[in-house]
Amino acid sequence: MLFLLAIVIGAAAFLFGPERKQNHSIDGMFAMDDELNESYQTLKRTFGGNEVILVVYRDSNLFEPEGQQRQRLICEKLNRVDGLDGDAMSIDSLCTLIRQYNIDQYRFALTLAGFDISSSGVIDAAKTLFTGYTHSADGKTAAIVILLKSKEISDIPRSDIVANLREAIGAAVSQTQFESEVQLIGEPVMIADGFRMVQNDGKRLGVVATITLMAVVLICFRSLRWTLIPAAIVQYALLITEKWISTIGIEVTIVGSMSAAIITVIAVSTTIHLITRIRQNISAGQEYHAATESALRELSTPITIASLTDAFGFGALWFAELEPVQDFATVMVIGSLMVLLAFWLITPAIALFRGLDFLPFWNLRPSRTGLQSAFTKSLSVPLMIAERYPRLLLVLVAGIVMISVIGIQQNTIESDFTKNFRDNSKIVKSYRFVEENLGGAGVWDIMIPTTKQLNVNFLAKVKKLQNRLRTEVQFEVEGGDERPGLTKVLSLVDAVEAFSNKPIETLPASYLGVGMAGFDKVLPQFRRSLFNADPNDEKKSYYRVMLRSPERSTSAQKRSVIGQVNQICREEFPQAENASRSNFDLPQEVRATGFYVLLTFMIDSVIRDQWTTFGIAAVGIVAVLTVVFFDPRLAVIGLVPNLLPIIMVLGFFGWFGIPLNLGIALIAAVSIGLSIDSSVHYIIAFQRNRKNSSTIESLTCVQDQVGRALVYATLALMLGFLSLCFSDFLPTIYFGATAMIAMFGGLIGNLFLLPLFIRFIYSQS
Repeated sequence: MLFLLAIVIGAAAFLFGPERKQNHSIDGMFAMDDELNESYQTLKRTFGGNEVILVVYRDSNLFEPEGQQRQRLICEKLNRVDGLDGDAMSIDSLCTLIRQYNIDQYRFALTLAGFDISSSGVIDAAKTLFTGYTHSADGKTAAIVILLKSKEISDIPRSDIVANLREAIGAAVSQTQFESEVQLIGEPVMIADGFRMVQNDGKRLGVVATITLMAVVLICFRSLRWTLIPAAIVQYALLITEKWISTIGIEVTIVGSMSAAIITVIAVSTTIHLITRIRQNISAGQEYHAATESALRELSTPITIASLTDAFGFGALWFAELEPVQDFATVMVIGSLMVLLAFWLITPAIALFRGLDFLPFWNLRPSRTGLQSAFTKSLSVPLMIAERYPRLLLVLVAGIVMISVIGIQQNTIESDFTKNFRDNSKIVKSYRFVEENLGGAGVWDIMIPTTKQLNVNFLAKVKKLQNRLRTEVQFEVEGGDERPGLTKVLSLVDAVEAFSNKPIETLPASYLGVGMAGFDKVLPQFRRSLFNADPNDEKKSYYRVMLRSPERSTSAQKRSVIGQVNQICREEFPQAENASRSNFDLPQEVRATGFYVLLTFMIDSVIRDQWTTFGIAAVGIVAVLTVVFFDPRLAVIGLVPNLLPIIMVLGFFGWFGIPLNLGIALIAAVSIGLSIDSSVHYIIAFQRNRKNSSTIESLTCVQDQVGRALVYATLALMLGFLSLCFSDFLPTIYFGATAMIAMFGGLIGNLFLLPLFIRFIYSQS
């Protein structure tokens, strides 16, 4: 009946469950009411989406007719792609627009007004102004700027736009010669490529983990039936989990690639505990089906409680600030519970089915006597050490904890998003190319609330702000030297001065309006991208200062640069120009925002949440175990051996200077939820044995019976997490590697420390 129910539920999910949506944006990493995200959303809304893609390539003849023709060909191909906000902008297209405007026809009137301006002069000014954006300072690297329509206007997926742009570039490359590979970079490209890797990982890693763990079961236990059972549980749990989270509207984000592999690991390790108990019952003389029924009854409680503790560990991530981490928590809580549901719906029917008993290697067999004897002797060693050298063991543990805590104080954070990918990936190569040839690849902005009409006094204040930003913002590099924190500062002030050939302070107020009208005619996209009204409220206008910084720098360096910029903004604009709180809902503080800022503080937020979620997971698990064991002392000592490996791993990263990334930041709450399973099985078995035996006898029996299952299950866990190390997304690799270490440390703790703590408690009772 349970198996029939499983078929009905699975069929309904498969036929009627919706497909899961995807969220391919970096701001999707933040809660909508997050202060950083609010500023970023305002920036995107006001300045046309703020999603910029650069097409970058080397061309030593950039300003020669041959190079100009190449640029026109690329722009022509790019402009045919749907989803762009206006035409692609290159230094050649800017110069062409200026020539078309023909400033020389107004030369006499401009001279009378005191302006020494000519078409050639404006073209030279444009080349200087856009150095670092449309071309490099040496004139040998070109960058074509593409703006994307906002998602409210265009519903074309960013991944499709990126693919179409690459196709257009390929068509242009095939028609002409290029000195180097044409690079495509920008937030939409990075996110599209990152999600593609993550999605491929999710599919591949789940399959790799399943195949690997099935092979482990087949080799270790030589049973086709019990190779099939965990495979069926895994696929069923994944199906139900995917359809359920799709129904409640959880989107696929960049955090979720590891969920399928983790669900696989949970399912297989749960099954291994049952397999080991069945083999022990068979070795004791029971027939296979009787041994299976007995094992199902004996392990019903620990298997159920272990799944609940898994869910508590993952559920602690609900208290993180980032939405994708919260969504990951929901996926894994549901996944853990679906593994439990699948286990009880599927396992009894397949495990007790008699129709294929005639097949060789179908049923489990007793373990070989010699191997079992050797295993039993090896498992008695930790018990003997805990019995003979308890003080030495405790001193050793205390020393390791102290050293680890010191290491944790030295943890650093990885905020360079390109370092989430392998060094030979296209993303990393493209950003390295931009850093080396165009200056910093970190793109961010300052938004200044102001009135709808700009005035000379306001622009003079902006000029002072920009001059301070260029000269004062520094960050420290190795050796104590300082480097400029900003490689480019650009706003309308620079354009007005460049094209008028006069300092902003000397411009008559009447000419500013004329100049803005000229921008609207010649470079409308440029003007709208630097000064515009908020489309949600025409009374609100923002002035934008565009910033560039080195992307490949440390989190401390980035935070320092952002802090210096915000401090200078507060000093120069203590309150938004001519804007009062009565008609301006957003905070009046002028602040930095943008992709660069979001990424810098994204990992900070996860690391900050790590200890909160870790503590919540620990408290929740202790509460559950207290109810199960009817003894809070057992609940606490069951937790301790599983806490120590996590502290050691984080301390290791601190001592060796390995920055913490998104994958490592998730490990604490996840690991404690998974490794506590072993303690649950151990303590429940001890309580059952102690009803009829002494403490020492019970520990000896449990060390043999449950110890074997712990070793097999931990082996399965470690091999399952090993599959994550084949990812293209480095946080997934780090998560898999640190989880393996934590699982192995949990095994050592449960075999050495847990019996020591149990002896101490029961010697006092």
